[in-house]
Amino acid sequence: MSLPLRVRFQARAAGEVAETDAWWRANRDAADLFAQELSDMIAILAEAPGVGSPALDSELVPVRRVVFRKTRYHVYFRVVADTLEILAVWHARRQPPVL
Repeated sequence: MSLPLRVRFQARAAGEVAETDAWWRANRDAADLFAQELSDMIAILAEAPGVGSPALDSELVPVRRVVFRKTRYHVYFRVVADTLEILAVWHARRQPPVL
């Protein structure tokens, strides 16, 4: 059994998470829902980084994405060595990010 991957948020993704979490807490009754879905998904990805789908842009071959079921946010990520890199966190209604 292998160890979970280390997790690293790129600066852009960390900013998107902070902004989204603040908005979610200020505007939704289920204030913790975004943070909980993010935490749960990061734990899954660190153990099983092959889940999700390849990013839609064919030039982003190592990049994958997953969609949160309840909040409809996408997480774009890739694995580099023993690290899960979170590249972007994006809502499904927005245009996909340029990575």
